[in-house]
Amino acid sequence: MSGCGNDNCSLNALREKQRGTLQIVLGINAVMFLVIAAAALYGNTTALLADSLDNLGDALTYGLSLYAVSRSTAVKARVALFKGGLIFLAACAVAAQIVYKLFVPSVPVFEVMGAFSLIGLAANSICLFLLWRHRHEDVNMNSVWECSRNDIASNLSVFAAAGAVWLNAEMLSPYDFWQFWRNATDADVGRFLKLYTELPVDECDRLGALGGSEINAAKIRLANAVTTLCHGAEAAAAAEATARAVFEEGGVGEALEVVTLSTATLGDGLANTHFLVSAGLVKSGKEAKRLVGEKGLRFNNEVVSDPNALVTRELVADGLKVSIGKKRHALVRVAS
Repeated sequence: MSGCGNDNCSLNALREKQRGTLQIVLGINAVMFLVIAAAALYGNTTALLADSLDNLGDALTYGLSLYAVSRSTAVKARVALFKGGLIFLAACAVAAQIVYKLFVPSVPVFEVMGAFSLIGLAANSICLFLLWRHRHEDVNMNSVWECSRNDIASNLSVFAAAGAVWLNAEMLSPYDFWQFWRNATDADVGRFLKLYTELPVDECDRLGALGGSEINAAKIRLANAVTTLCHGAEAAAAAEATARAVFEEGGVGEALEVVTLSTATLGDGLANTHFLVSAGLVKSGKEAKRLVGEKGLRFNNEVVSDPNALVTRELVADGLKVSIGKKRHALVRVAS
């Protein structure tokens, strides 16, 4: 004879399924909180910080939902209300961060924003898939499904914000934007021309099929076409002229990134490593030393070999062309 009535057995089986699902999504969100919080700090992005807090709130939410699985309907309703309060507190924290950024502005790293928003989107899509079958079972499971559904919208918003940073000329110069497309891999040229330009398909196929040194002309065509659409023909022409001056003639073009340092920052001179960090061209002295050691740093086209040599105001007075590797170049000046 069965140890429980049919209704009780069905209810116990349902609760076990709910517990199993909640344990999985709790683990996913706890891990994603740590990963995305670290990315937000590294990338200096409030949007990712909001995403990480959302994951933390979800982890707490799923923990509370585990507690409420076998409780009464009234308890489940109170837990659902508490979840709403957690979301409100997270929103307040993000609002405070936005206000702070209005007074202390900084440029987020759009590559980090975009990449980790997609990672978060993948994780939350898995959670939404797992919770989908439970969404109509009770108020407890419906509330966690609603949280997971909202996470998808949040991830997409962060990805859109990364795109906005990428397209903003004040945050990513038209020259750097042009260079991104110019540096596309050979295999991507034809596909990018079809996706991001208004060129006829036949012409895209012809350009994409070019080989050897001829593919470079196709890459320039790609860079000019996309930059014209996003920043205008004048910006595209200036970027191409600057690239030609920098890479072919060893000079400086008008569209080259310009970094201005104050005389107070330079003082009586900065060591090469400190100079690069102060100019925002590298993130740390360790990275600067690695560049020097690999002979990847050049000042006015001359290789820099001493990481401790001083960069003085006199050296920067007329503008110092700084080349980091083969693809990034900037002109550093002293504020007048």
